[in-house]
Amino acid sequence: MLLLHTGKKDLKPYDKWEIVSCPSCKALLWNAEAIRGQTNREKKQFTLCCQRGRVRLPPVREPPSPLLELLESPKFKPHIRVANSLLAFTSMGAQVDHSVTGTPGPFTYRVHGQIIHRIGSLLPEDGNIPEYLQLYIFDTDNELENRKRAFTKGSSSLAIEDNIIVQLIEMLDNNNHLARTFRHARDRFQTTGAIEFSITLVSRPNRGRQYDLPTASEVGGLIVGDLTATSVGRDIVVELKSSALQRISDLHPLCMSLQYPLLFPYGDTGYSDRLPYQGPEASTVKRIHDDERILCLPTSD
Repeated sequence: MLLLHTGKKDLKPYDKWEIVSCPSCKALLWNAEAIRGQTNREKKQFTLCCQRGRVRLPPVREPPSPLLELLESPKFKPHIRVANSLLAFTSMGAQVDHSVTGTPGPFTYRVHGQIIHRIGSLLPEDGNIPEYLQLYIFDTDNELENRKRAFTKGSSSLAIEDNIIVQLIEMLDNNNHLARTFRHARDRFQTTGAIEFSITLVSRPNRGRQYDLPTASEVGGLIVGDLTATSVGRDIVVELKSSALQRISDLHPLCMSLQYPLLFPYGDTGYSDRLPYQGPEASTVKRIHDDERILCLPTSD
């Protein structure tokens, strides 16, 4: 901590690890992350979060019930990571250094290299238990027990009460357009059986008329018959059944919503290179923001 001096009196001590709020987007950052060259009297400005207000993000919506109430519960907070993992659509992969886990002292989790997120197929391979997004589609009559077994690798004992898990599942079904899309895939599979189809999560919509679709709340039941399941750029194409895991680009707008459904309970889009940019008033450069779309596609022969 530094103590700044002037000719007359001392100013407020400067702590570079103090958590402060960005005046433009309200993101929480450390003092040390502020733009250099500012005086202690000036309101701190930041570029890491919103480029000093040039990137305009939509306001965060209030979580739906029962998540809104659970976030205030001291009994639920210690288990929120478990609850999120139970509901996640994708898995996280990393090279974990186990030499520091289970040792005396504070809990330590260390990885080498890059953390990645992966997504599987809509249905599990024959003989395998469903995991992640497959839990929204396969054997949903036993969904609660399937989720608990997938998370505990065989056991069905969890610290979170069953009724809370059921309420969170229902919350996502009612509010999260990703969950609704995968539920639509479940209904289609149960109805058609052997007919192959896939789901494409488009990273850059409106690349042509074929992608000019209704809003995200309307596409859960949309079946498009004249598109192929070919991945374009960073699109995520989820096949009906496959043993392969597909890596999701960190730049895909739905990357965070797929991995953290309790942080993004509505399935909102996150970072995208199409985010709006508010440049100087004299600037003629414009960026257009496109909403994310979801397509449910039949697989071509």
